[in-house]
Amino acid sequence: MTNTTQEDQAGLDSEGRLVDTAVADALVAAVKGQPGTIAAYKQEAKKQNQPLAFALSDITALASAKFGYSAEDVLNTCQALYETHKLTSYPRTDCAYLPESQHADAPRVLEAIKHVNPELAGLVDGADPRIKSKTWDDSKITAHHGIVPTMQKGSKAALSERERNIYDLIVRAYLAQFYPLHEYMQTTVGVEIAGENFAASGKVVTRNGWRDVYSQADEEGEKDEDDDSGTQALPSMAQGDAVTCTDATRKDAKTKPPARFTEGTLIRAMENIHKFVSDAEHKKMLREGDGIGTSATRASIISELKRREFLAVKGKQIISTTLGRSVIDALPEVVKSPVLTALYERMLKGVEQGTAALDAFITKQETFIRDQVAKANSGAVTIAGGKEAAPVSSLHKCMACGSGLSRRPSKKKGQFWWGCSNFPTCKQTYPDLKGR
Repeated sequence: MTNTTQEDQAGLDSEGRLVDTAVADALVAAVKGQPGTIAAYKQEAKKQNQPLAFALSDITALASAKFGYSAEDVLNTCQALYETHKLTSYPRTDCAYLPESQHADAPRVLEAIKHVNPELAGLVDGADPRIKSKTWDDSKITAHHGIVPTMQKGSKAALSERERNIYDLIVRAYLAQFYPLHEYMQTTVGVEIAGENFAASGKVVTRNGWRDVYSQADEEGEKDEDDDSGTQALPSMAQGDAVTCTDATRKDAKTKPPARFTEGTLIRAMENIHKFVSDAEHKKMLREGDGIGTSATRASIISELKRREFLAVKGKQIISTTLGRSVIDALPEVVKSPVLTALYERMLKGVEQGTAALDAFITKQETFIRDQVAKANSGAVTIAGGKEAAPVSSLHKCMACGSGLSRRPSKKKGQFWWGCSNFPTCKQTYPDLKGR
C-alpha cells in the first residue's frame, strides 16, 4: 500500500514525487500503529481480449526483445517462412487484423500447425475454432492482413532455429484467437490513517483463457497495456471498515531514464513518429501517414544506418555512435525534424487530391535541397568519428564497371579490402593481397 500524496504535501518535487526523506520518515512515524478506516473499496470483474495478429512492426519488436534479432533478420525470416516454406502469410504488412472470410479456414490451419509442430498438439486441441475474436474485422484491413500461419503442412525439421522461433510466435498469436477471454477480478482500496491517504490494488485471475497459449516466462516478461495493477490478492472488505496500520516503512527509489531502443522498438517509433512531435497539426498529419519509411523499408533503413556506422548494436540494444550523433548535431533542425515529413505528407496529399500541382511540389523540393546544400557548403563542418575518404587507385580498376578501386581498412585489425569508388551504384568488392 502506498501513500497518495496531495498537491500541497511538503517535500514534493515539480512532478509530485516525495523526495524529502525527513518528510517521508515523519509520515511513517505518524501512521505506524494507528487506527484507520477503509475510505473506498471497489471490486469489479474485468476481461482482456485476445492479442491481435502480428503486423511486421509488432513481430519485429517482440523478436528483438525476446531473441535479440535485428529488424533485417526478422524481415528475412518472415519472408523465408512465406516464400520458401509457405508456412505463413505475406509479412510486409502494417495491419494486425484478419479478414472475416478467413475465419472459416481455422480448422484446417490448426491441423497444419499440429502437423508442422506436434509439440503444440495439446494447445491446438484446446483451441475452439468457433470463437471469433475482435482480430477478425474486415473494416480494419488495409492492403495486407496480419501475419498468420497457413494451411501448408510443412516440417519443423526443415526450419532453421530462427525460423522455428519466428514461426512459433506467429502460431501462438493465431492460437490465442481461439481461446476464451482472459478474466480477472480487479480490486482497489483506499485507506485513511491519521489524516493521510493510502491506496492499494490487486487482481485475482478467474479464467486464464488465451494466456494458456503462452508460457510462464512469456507471462512474466509481458506487461499488460491496459492493466498496470499489482497481482497481489486483497482480502474482502467494505467501505467504512476499521483497520490498523501494524507497520509502515519508507521505500527509496530512483527514477529510470528512458529505455534504450532495440531494433524492434525503434521500428515502432519510426511507425509512430507522431508521438515525438508536440505540434497538434503536425502530429495529426504524421499519424495519418506511414511514419518514417514503410513496413517494407524500415528494416533496410536501420541496416543502412548500421552499415554506415551511424548506429551500433550493443547486446539487444541499438545505440547511436559518435559519428551518428555528430551528423545529427551538424544538420539544420529543419532537415532532421519529423515535421519535414509531415509537411511533405501534406503536399503530397494535395497532389493526390488534385488541389496542388506535382510540378510545383518538385520545384519546391529542388529549391529546398539546393538551399540546404548551399548552406552546408558555406562553412566548414567537422564530423567527429568520421573517416577520411580512401584514395582511389589509378592502377586497379573495378571488373564490373571500370571505375577505380579504393583500399579500405577491414574491421579485422591489420587487414584491408578493396571497394569500387562508384559505390553505391556499384557495390563490387575485392580481397586485398598485400596491397594489391
